[in-house]
Amino acid sequence: MALSEYPTDRNFIVVNFHYNVTFAPNPLVYVDPDRQSVGDVDFSAFEYEEFMEFLQKLTSTRRKDIYSCLPQESLSQRIHTMVNDGDYKEFLDLVYANERRVNVYVDHYNELIFEWIEEEENEDQDYSCEEDEDSILSDTYSVDHEEDDAEYPFPPNKTMGDSRVFKFGSIVTYKWLGKQFMSEIIEKPKMSVRKMKAKVSTTFNINVSVGQCINAKKFALQEIKGSIIEHYGRLLSYGHEILRTNPGSIMRMDVDIMPDSTTLFSKHYVCFKAGIVRGEVLAVVWRDAKNHIYFIAWTIVGVENKATWKWFIDLFVDDINGGLGAGITLLSDGHRGLLEAVKERWLEVEHRQCARHIVANFAKRFTGQHFRKLFWRAVKASTE
Repeated sequence: MALSEYPTDRNFIVVNFHYNVTFAPNPLVYVDPDRQSVGDVDFSAFEYEEFMEFLQKLTSTRRKDIYSCLPQESLSQRIHTMVNDGDYKEFLDLVYANERRVNVYVDHYNELIFEWIEEEENEDQDYSCEEDEDSILSDTYSVDHEEDDAEYPFPPNKTMGDSRVFKFGSIVTYKWLGKQFMSEIIEKPKMSVRKMKAKVSTTFNINVSVGQCINAKKFALQEIKGSIIEHYGRLLSYGHEILRTNPGSIMRMDVDIMPDSTTLFSKHYVCFKAGIVRGEVLAVVWRDAKNHIYFIAWTIVGVENKATWKWFIDLFVDDINGGLGAGITLLSDGHRGLLEAVKERWLEVEHRQCARHIVANFAKRFTGQHFRKLFWRAVKASTE
């Protein structure tokens, strides 16, 4: 449980929990629910998961979607959802700023609440557009609607540089919004929908609904997850292409078979056939007679540790016929798991740490060109 950031004299809020029934659309209402009011709990000390656990115990219901709304506001206009700690923090801020009372609603049936609200808003906007149709000028602005570009008129006496927020949310689809925020959601997957709504307003001067933002975020997350699954699904084809275009190379893939027969990626190993070229092996990088450096083997694993290094070394030693390592010098960054794996798997190899990695740590304590020059003078070795 987190410490509260709110003053102790205002920690307690009154939360009216509504549950055991369902929402109904147009206008949005919560029909004849069971109710419990709680005013003696410091909800500001909770995090989102703790609040959900409290709700589940209080209402004796399974975990479902939840929504909140201030008592003085209508559900259609001001309903909010909570799915993470960021949303819960905004929920608390809103309640403390508005008389410390709030209604919380449990959605037991995964209703399409924000789609209902959007349809209701669209009906209102259609009616408004009919009244204002004669006042629209021929100046236009462009919005990417689904896959095609479409042009829409500006209101009179307004220019593209105007700061007015236009109520054109109905012509902007959630897919378009999701595409605009794709990169930002990758970096911040827990970004709240209210922040997205505000950013749409400031970036595009368009007022969209919370429901559109929720659907946009879901669409973006599904696209991101789908692309990742698709990329991993192509690894086997990628390996087969390596074998086809680089005869003599080696590709191995380890997978985990789940109880439901689903196959999950575990590890991926590739070793190119190096050919007969004099040189030395630097970890899994080859340096040829012309001092060119290129990868000859690599692996993709979930975590870098002793077990994955042992797995990699076993495959690599077998591929290059490395035996026990006699006559081979291995340079590495000195990772603890690698050091232990080499001691067990490559008994006779000469294992040295790469000077570049050493100097990076050295420079954290001894800064400046003077110490750097002294370091390279100390580690310099003649090869002839």
